[in-house]
Amino acid sequence: MTEIGGPTTQAGIRYQDRVAALYLGRMMDPRERPSRERPVEVRIETPDYVDDFVVRLDDGSQRYFQVKLSLQRQGETWKSLWLALYRQLTSGLSPDDRLALVLGEPSQLASDLKALTERTDGADLEEWLERLTTRQRDIKSSIGQVIGVSDSELLLLFNRLDLSIWPSKELERDYVPLWMPSANVPLVRLFDVLAGIAWAGSETRCRFEGAALHDQLRSEWEITIAAPPSWGLETYRAAIVALARIEVPGTDFQQVPDADFLWPRCLRYDRDRRADFDDDLPGWRDFSAAEEVDLRDFPGIDLRAVVVVAGPGFGKSTVVNAIACRTALAGLVPAIISVTKLSDSNLTIAEYLERVINPDFDVKVDWRAAAATGALILLVDGLDEVSSDRRTLVLERFKVYRAAHPGVRWMMTVRDAAALASPDGATMIELAPLRDTDVSQYVAFYRPGELGIAEALLERIESRTDLAHLTRIPIFLSLMLVMRLEGADLRRSDLLDTYIETLFHPAVFKSIESETIDVALLRSVAERAAYDALEADSIGVTNQLFARSVNRIEPTLSADRVREALIRRGVLRRSGLIRLSFPFPIVQEYLASAELLKQSTEKLVQRLGMISKRPWAQAVQFALERHLDPVPFVNHILGVEDDVFHTGLRLLGRCLANGMPASPSQREEIGRRLALIWGGSSWRANKLINGIIVDAFSRPLHGAIRARLGEHRLLYEGSGTIVALNQDAELTLSVLRELLTDDIEHLLNIGELQGEVDRIGTKSFELYIERCKQVTAVEADADSISCLIGHMKIGSIDCDLAHAAANDETLPPHVRLAAWSKSGRKLDDTMTGLVIECIKAEGFHPNASAAQALSSPTVDALTVVQTLGSAEIEVAKAEKILDYLISDWRDEGCPDRVQELLSVEGFSGPLRDLALLYSIGFGNLKALDCLVDRIEELSAELLSATVLQLGHAPERNRVERIVKAIAGRTWSAEDRVSITHAFSTGLTYRVKMIGLRSGTLEPIPFHPGRSAPHELLRTWLAQSDYSVVDHLRIIMDSVRLGVAGASKGLRSALDAALDAGAGDDCNDSSLVGRALEMLHANGEELSADELEQLAKTSSYNLATSAVALISARGTQAEANTLMRLYEEVNSKMLQSMILSYLEPLASRLALRVTRKGHRLSVVSI
Repeated sequence: MTEIGGPTTQAGIRYQDRVAALYLGRMMDPRERPSRERPVEVRIETPDYVDDFVVRLDDGSQRYFQVKLSLQRQGETWKSLWLALYRQLTSGLSPDDRLALVLGEPSQLASDLKALTERTDGADLEEWLERLTTRQRDIKSSIGQVIGVSDSELLLLFNRLDLSIWPSKELERDYVPLWMPSANVPLVRLFDVLAGIAWAGSETRCRFEGAALHDQLRSEWEITIAAPPSWGLETYRAAIVALARIEVPGTDFQQVPDADFLWPRCLRYDRDRRADFDDDLPGWRDFSAAEEVDLRDFPGIDLRAVVVVAGPGFGKSTVVNAIACRTALAGLVPAIISVTKLSDSNLTIAEYLERVINPDFDVKVDWRAAAATGALILLVDGLDEVSSDRRTLVLERFKVYRAAHPGVRWMMTVRDAAALASPDGATMIELAPLRDTDVSQYVAFYRPGELGIAEALLERIESRTDLAHLTRIPIFLSLMLVMRLEGADLRRSDLLDTYIETLFHPAVFKSIESETIDVALLRSVAERAAYDALEADSIGVTNQLFARSVNRIEPTLSADRVREALIRRGVLRRSGLIRLSFPFPIVQEYLASAELLKQSTEKLVQRLGMISKRPWAQAVQFALERHLDPVPFVNHILGVEDDVFHTGLRLLGRCLANGMPASPSQREEIGRRLALIWGGSSWRANKLINGIIVDAFSRPLHGAIRARLGEHRLLYEGSGTIVALNQDAELTLSVLRELLTDDIEHLLNIGELQGEVDRIGTKSFELYIERCKQVTAVEADADSISCLIGHMKIGSIDCDLAHAAANDETLPPHVRLAAWSKSGRKLDDTMTGLVIECIKAEGFHPNASAAQALSSPTVDALTVVQTLGSAEIEVAKAEKILDYLISDWRDEGCPDRVQELLSVEGFSGPLRDLALLYSIGFGNLKALDCLVDRIEELSAELLSATVLQLGHAPERNRVERIVKAIAGRTWSAEDRVSITHAFSTGLTYRVKMIGLRSGTLEPIPFHPGRSAPHELLRTWLAQSDYSVVDHLRIIMDSVRLGVAGASKGLRSALDAALDAGAGDDCNDSSLVGRALEMLHANGEELSADELEQLAKTSSYNLATSAVALISARGTQAEANTLMRLYEEVNSKMLQSMILSYLEPLASRLALRVTRKGHRLSVVSI
């Protein structure tokens, strides 16, 4: 920091930071004070004329601070000070803004300057001058001469200037007790920490506000701020914790969300994702990888505002209660606001907190102070549970509250993301369906201490695929566990019926008030209302339509009484003033199917034409699954022309998987047709067809499906899964023989079939060896066989047989090594010679076999070091082998072998550096520090690889050290691009290495060092020696890392790359495609014509991105464009992708698309 108008000394810098720390402390202090005295934001080292720091107060005004340890009336520094103050005055201050000068040493000059400011009070120019002493007039004249203004201008300056004399030696004694809030550490300790934070923030012109500073103190220093006892927070927090109960509707189960709470898996919300009947429930099958978000990081630096999207039953309110409980225990102040109660109260949010929550809990929380200090966590639950007009009012009041308290962290829950536009700065996430790995955790939570339950439940789910989808929703899985249904012979319909029965007969589980309306009649009304709502193409039912439904069932019943009875049971819930909703859309569809089943065959046949349109799709599907005689309906669907997406055939297959009865001939025909299109449809349809075939035709195995199990291209489309599910050794060996027939050059991995191949181990191994010895075998065959043997589990093959194959000189060397690695033998001279031979050979497969041999548990670390250090092996080749070797260790679950390697005496140089890099991913942060200590000498490649590992160490200081070292060196354009990419990746993901330049990525919470390289990257962005593609690349990586202003050059860089032909190159087109998507995310999307042209003329990767962005617009025009593109492009892969994007769009628009040859035609449903 540079002192204007005073000596630049460490003491002066320290004094500035300590004065700023006082304001940071006051900002965190929740004690009551006027809004004009409560700081809500402190900016350090601002770009203003008066630039030490700027404080924004709760009344909206600002104070511009210049801080001087000492001040002398002479020299350039004196002149600079007054010029800065005057320029700030004339730069456009608001009427309530003030200038502030703080002096740290009392002196006569300081006293006179203070008098100059104080004597302006209520005075005009003449009065002011009369009040001044001779010495003070001299000082005034000196200042006037410095800045060249009249006395009247000086009066304006001193009238807006507050001068304070705070002796630096007395700050801790006299000011800290008044300015620091109560905390769990001594006030002086808090003051020192805040001064250090101010010093660190000065280098990056940091902006501090209460919430972020609250988090920083808690996470980095374990400091929590205490509230005044008068608030009653101890009582309030205890009540929040006590009320945070997890319940299962219709049962007496209750549990506290303690350390064992099942935090849901969350994904960043994709507005383009749409459900259809294939999904059974939204989100069951993921069609693309999505970035996961950990809700345990809320509230945090990277999760300050969150919108949680999920349907009923996914546990949104449970999550809200769990977060309220956790934040209360962490010393924060959570406030749960039910949107329904807020709307009914007709209060603003501030009024609701004061007039409803405080009396409800019998406390006196100062909510405005809690918001200003960053302690308040606002949890708004159930936005779409009120009518649209009242929801609009709630959102407007929420917007006003956020404007008044911009630093407040908040979360909002909503069933339908369409209920709101994403608020500025909010992260929209959706609660994801459960996975198999979650089941055991649910069992431990809902059935603690009971053994074998998870295994039994998973076996039940696996054997009854119709349950698999439904049990991915938390409410249904918890219901199964609480009601002990894991051993029952259930279908999906049974589970839904069980759930609905708990709603209609709550007296079985808890005491309720007596009811005079017959339960059977209530259910009939619910089924009719559900059906009538579908007739209106609506999820949910209006009060008016509900009354008509009641009248159709029993005209003498009061619609109001029936409605209240269903609401009390949870069958219906109010959704605003005029609408009612069912617990889940699938419940409505299931109830509607009961009404469908009452109708004539002719009427039901009419509904079959609507199977590609939700909400009818699920209702028709349930009707078919529950119908006593669905044969005529199945015949009808089989007898009409299907659409291009095979919608009808897929529906029938899914119904079969869910237990629909069908004749043997129908089952045979459906399986035959599915077998014909297996692997030959669009990417999206293929994924769904694969699931249907696995679910419906694996056991018993359909003949037409069996006939195709040996096709290479279907191995990853479900055939391997089918063989693995059957666990039939004869079938496995037969399919394996078929796979090994003819060309096996690309048969390097057998996916889910691997476990079954390992199960019958030795026989599989014999087939591999037999194939390798065929007269027709070529070099590529040996490569594949070495890979296939390498994938086999150690211990699955007879050791003597493996050893015999290893010593069979008629086999290629790398096949022999692959066999030896499964033999459990010690490395002898013969095998050592083979290892050296395969290391020296060119090509991946010999090298990989050598690495696998060295990865054997029988080979010690010293032997590895000696082998790779052999004079016969080049260093570059040794690095490659070590790369493969460590990957093998990791795959085998032996990361500790890397540490053994690092412990070998004399292991040094590039090989050691590579081992250090890998060990970081295994938790060895000392290895990272070892590399950081040498950062100034590392090559660009090794430095980039080191930076990639920063996600394993979420600390800012280490990043700053690296940035400083990098900034002190000269780099080529290519190096700068590589290092920027490393920062962009390493500070946003946890990278698990697969080589120096690649790895698997796991999203991480906000890295404290993410902003550390920003200034360096801004400097690099300004350089002009990049190729057009590298220029685009470095801009994109800077945007991802959040470098301010980086996105401004994105469009021009994209255009330059396209002009240079990047769209035609396979690798570059992928980059350009991501740039297109980035522009779209930033609201700078290309026109429809530009996207269509790119889709027509670019290589596959860019064309695919263009197609995705076209479909995202979601209108009939885009559907027409996609159909036109399908007919005009020549690439089969691109046509498949176009169909994948067209299908959900057509379903949303109620379009039926058919294909005649190469042309598509469409009709409205």
